[in-house]
Amino acid sequence: MRAIYVDVREVMHTLGVSRGKAYKIIQQLNEELKAQGYVIIAGKCSRKYFNEKFYGCDSQIQKAKGDVFSMCEFDRERRADLGRLEDEVLDKIRKVKS
Repeated sequence: MRAIYVDVREVMHTLGVSRGKAYKIIQQLNEELKAQGYVIIAGKCSRKYFNEKFYGCDSQIQKAKGDVFSMCEFDRERRADLGRLEDEVLDKIRKVKS
């Protein structure tokens, strides 16, 4: 299940903005929510409210986009793991050759 909040990393990725700009966007959205009487969490924003403000709705398209984002993150982590494994194997080969 996806989190009900977006964080700075997801805002950066979705909108293609810097970390500082993403924090400012979250802060602005949270100020709007707070003025409406909602409880807010610093550094995070309601996913539904974020999607409504930037896309006009919280649609299935956004769910699909989130699923793709999750798959890309998983793939990036797998590649990092494979890179570490490759480094370990190369180190062992060098030790054997020495």
